[in-house]
Amino acid sequence: MPSLQPPTPGMTEPSPSLDGEATAVKPDPFDPKSLRTGAMADIEVEHILMTVPVRKPKRNEFFRVCPDPDYTVDTYLLEWGDQMDRETYLVAASVQPLVQSELRPVRVFTAITKRGTVFLWPVKLPRDHDNTGRIADADLQIAEQAKSLWVKWEWDRELGAHKMFRAKGELGDPQWPARSFRDLIEIAFRHHLIDRADHPVIRELAGEI
Repeated sequence: MPSLQPPTPGMTEPSPSLDGEATAVKPDPFDPKSLRTGAMADIEVEHILMTVPVRKPKRNEFFRVCPDPDYTVDTYLLEWGDQMDRETYLVAASVQPLVQSELRPVRVFTAITKRGTVFLWPVKLPRDHDNTGRIADADLQIAEQAKSLWVKWEWDRELGAHKMFRAKGELGDPQWPARSFRDLIEIAFRHHLIDRADHPVIRELAGEI
């Protein structure tokens, strides 16, 4: 006589075959237990890098700088907007003459936070007609130290430059993404690239809009 016991939750009830024996029990694809997010915990995933901020290290944020020289570049960037909503743009060489007075020489480092956030850090290089040499020198020294140490920084008003603090604990080695520097630059500036004469930023600088 066939059993009258209810099927096990998450399993479909076995059905008898032609010779009287039950077929193999199959998982129930509609059972809520099999649909819960915990059921997918063992599925392997790969983190896809979608965003690379362009910014300075935050205050009290421990960070490292990539020691590979291929992940650093001296270039020109353009900052545009007010102090509350300022954006950094990469300017193609073909249109740089149109915004020459707005360009700033920088050394762009690839950096990463203790939490694993990768970002591009543009350190402003001194120009002949300004007095930023002390700030740039201190920032460049901190970047060099961060190639082998976990560090954080803060602004010292009396010194007129940033000062550095080294992490006391062993924070381990940073996990750099398997992406080329070219890829990181593209991700960082794909929506902030000035590459044509009619770009809105150039038109605004010229008073056209």
